[in-house]
Formats: sequence, structure tokens, C-alpha cells
Amino acid sequence: RVGILLYLSRDERMAEIVADEAIHRAVPAERWGDAMAALVAETRAGKPGAGMAAAVERIGAILAETFPKTADDRNELPDRLIEL
Repeated sequence: RVGILLYLSRDERMAEIVADEAIHRAVPAERWGDAMAALVAETRAGKPGAGMAAAVERIGAILAETFPKTADDRNELPDRLIEL
């Protein structure tokens, strides 16, 4: 229960960061503000890919503080962009 969904819909003009249960309990919602601001700024500048990358970088930094990687961690999901 430590996953993050970074959602961007340019057609709907909507972006959202959705945190799983454990992250939601451990990280106050306002901590995601810098990530969302980076996503929105770059998307408005016509660079949604750069915005997603900047948001992921900021989200990763927050997660590294709160849930540091351990030697026995394994990646349960693929690390790839899913574009619908």
C-alpha cells in the first residue's frame, strides 16, 4: 500500500496526485504542492513530459524521506509511463 498515481488529463485540464493508504497516512497532502506546481507549470508551457518528470522527481524525494529503500525491497510494478 505504498504506491502513487500521478494523473494528468490535458483534455479535462486536470491533474492529481493520488497516494495509497500508507503514504496518505504518513505524508500530509500539502507536501505534494511542489510536485503539482512543477507539473502544472511545465504543462502550461507546452511540455507535459517535462512536467511529469519534474513531478516524479519531487514525489520520489518525498517518498525517499518517508519510506527509505531497504536491501530487501523489490519493485512490484513496472517503471514505465502508461499513456491512454
